[in-house]
Amino acid sequence: MLKSHKKDKTNHRISLPFGRSREIHENPHAALDWKIESPPIIFFGDAESSSGALVSGQMIIEVKDEHLEIENFSAALNIHVHQKKPFM
Repeated sequence: MLKSHKKDKTNHRISLPFGRSREIHENPHAALDWKIESPPIIFFGDAESSSGALVSGQMIIEVKDEHLEIENFSAALNIHVHQKKPFM
């Protein structure tokens, strides 16, 4: 049985500007959730000289049936960058 991450008070949820999807996709057999665990991501300088940053987190699947077969799984993280003046 999976432990519910919502009851676990040891993890800190970070609020990111893209938040959660506004679309609701419910499945009676399983529920999928995610949690970003990375500290705030900051890039210094331009893209060519930046060392980059890592994003870490968890994907949590709660199986509601006794048996669930998953043929494949894929995920993508899309981030929209918004810059404010002054541009340097």
